[in-house]
Amino acid sequence: MEQGQQIGHYKIIRPLGKGGMGEVYLGEDTKLQREVALKFLPESVRKDPDRLARFRREALAAAKLKHNNVATIYALEDIEDTTFIVMEYVEGEKLSSHIPADGMELDAFFDILLPLADGLAHAHSQGRIHRDLKPANIMFAREGIPKILDFGLARIEQDEIESANELGSGDETRTLDEQAPPSLTQRRSFLGTPAYMSPEQIEGKKVDARSDLFSFGIVMYEAITGHRPFRGDNIESIIGRILTENSKSVTELRPVSPYTLRKIIRSALKKNRDLRI
Repeated sequence: MEQGQQIGHYKIIRPLGKGGMGEVYLGEDTKLQREVALKFLPESVRKDPDRLARFRREALAAAKLKHNNVATIYALEDIEDTTFIVMEYVEGEKLSSHIPADGMELDAFFDILLPLADGLAHAHSQGRIHRDLKPANIMFAREGIPKILDFGLARIEQDEIESANELGSGDETRTLDEQAPPSLTQRRSFLGTPAYMSPEQIEGKKVDARSDLFSFGIVMYEAITGHRPFRGDNIESIIGRILTENSKSVTELRPVSPYTLRKIIRSALKKNRDLRI
């Protein structure tokens, strides 16, 4: 897609990002005269009837979510043999860019994370699971409202995980075989971002709302301390720590954190999902 290009009644303004699920552009809905985000699906999805059908189901289900802290899906379009999603355009920055090296101040933490928790609870009450919750999928809008992006859309990204050096929250999702070192190129059937995945996700088990809770626990831990609880130099070391090691207590990195918050984070990061709150 190029700047100024028209597809249906949508006009391309500029690119916003590119990842495993295709390309995202800032666009204009010329009928309603509003800015929107347009997510164009990669050919691997559009040409696979099963994956496209699954994607449609996920997109339609996610479009039913109505919450101030969850980005809204407006439409699923098929125009000129091109399938794309029309979403709410959230102008602002990713949460990952708002986390200081030593963690957020408590007031800022609660102002952002409490509304996000409410949005997550709303989605779970509607039976929707995110599957790839991380700071890069949370936008902090200019008006101060945090919003969770791409609810449920990660399900279509089978066999695609992040493989950048730091494996952090801001990296794009890529197919593992594309850029990972030879020692890491074993195909995996799980999906998501390694540093933010639950144990059951890594093990290829069926995920549910408790899997999102584990990921949200990692987001909270990182937001309050400035560090991810499970770190490593490669994918294998990260997932190994998630599966077998307990994270350092939040108080070791941020002694001033309230006891109740520490307890909530510790509970969310339980390996056994039956023990998560």
